[in-house]
Amino acid sequence: MIVFNIYTTFHFDNLKSVNDLITFIINNKFPLFENYGTTEDGNKKIEKSNFKAIEKIISDYPIHAFGEIYFRTKDKKIILKIENNVTGISRWTLFLSENKFENNTALNPLFDFFEQIINKYDIFFIGGDIQEEFDRSNIREEINSNGKQTIIKVGFDDINQLPGIYWFNFLTKKLIPKNFLSSKAIKSVFTKTINDGVFIVLTENILSKDKRDIANNIIKVFPENLFFDKNKNVYLDWALDEIILKNKIQEYKHILLPYFDIYNHKESNKINWNTYDEKSIDKIKSLVDYKILTPFKNQTKFEDICTSIPLIIKENSALKNKLEKLTISLGVLIGDAFVEEYNCQWSANKGIFNCSIIIPKLTPKGFSPFFFILQIIVNDLVPEDFINELKYYIK
Repeated sequence: MIVFNIYTTFHFDNLKSVNDLITFIINNKFPLFENYGTTEDGNKKIEKSNFKAIEKIISDYPIHAFGEIYFRTKDKKIILKIENNVTGISRWTLFLSENKFENNTALNPLFDFFEQIINKYDIFFIGGDIQEEFDRSNIREEINSNGKQTIIKVGFDDINQLPGIYWFNFLTKKLIPKNFLSSKAIKSVFTKTINDGVFIVLTENILSKDKRDIANNIIKVFPENLFFDKNKNVYLDWALDEIILKNKIQEYKHILLPYFDIYNHKESNKINWNTYDEKSIDKIKSLVDYKILTPFKNQTKFEDICTSIPLIIKENSALKNKLEKLTISLGVLIGDAFVEEYNCQWSANKGIFNCSIIIPKLTPKGFSPFFFILQIIVNDLVPEDFINELKYYIK
């Protein structure tokens, strides 16, 4: 599997932009996408009768995984995942089932496709390689709080890829250092310059053993903080304002919401979360079921409450059958404890998953106690692991 990570500052924040995307997908000859869905196996036809449904999936932020949609070819050999994160940088991902190209000429259809979307959708970086290469470059192993070996995914959102130099690359003009194309490191690789930036392909064969050494030599030409270090104990990302306003790169540390797709999870997708879309945090607080909170009555500290949740739910298995009330009640409980303990405040946004807690070092991102609770209950998230990351920002 070849994976291309595509980073953009474009937002689908109105129906016209979504309709333009649908038109582009329909008229595009390569890849010829015929089906769509909210998972990579989506098999709904891309046809006029489904345009409204596609519009809703892409633009209905923050439900449907931040406007996340998959387009795929009939044979499933090419899949395009589009993410619409209207608060910052979005990542699209193109998956190809082929595991090598015989030569750079075979890349021409890809160059054409990428050049079209780069021009239309403000794309500033593309990195493509086999999945195993991303895993080696972007995943580290650690011992978690339970003493077990765990894999830490280091990267944008909850997936293990970040901007770097890979087998296939596109960099917008803003990211290219002066005299970069004439440097010794870049003269030995294939490049294709377009109006918006430059494509870089390290080797003819994607499986070449030399590509990592070539990549490391190229990285030395760039500013020190352009790329990332997977061994740092914080999540790293590019600062949006640094890219589009100041024409430079700066290391920007933040934690994203502990998020997962509530519509594609067997427990959480049974709940109509849309009923909370217009509710403020005060309205949500009025829905707390204090009977459910009885086992937690002796705990007031944020960390103590969080770490006790898996144990208490294990001892009271019936609680898991009350996921909706549990999410609301525990979300409010740990949220209020966090606000009190760390002198923060709830955001004024409406909707249960928009009601995050504002932390100065994370702005404009926030900490969502409701997503955190869902992760603990249905995804078996070890609370201590996330708390340890969070502590970096509340010192």
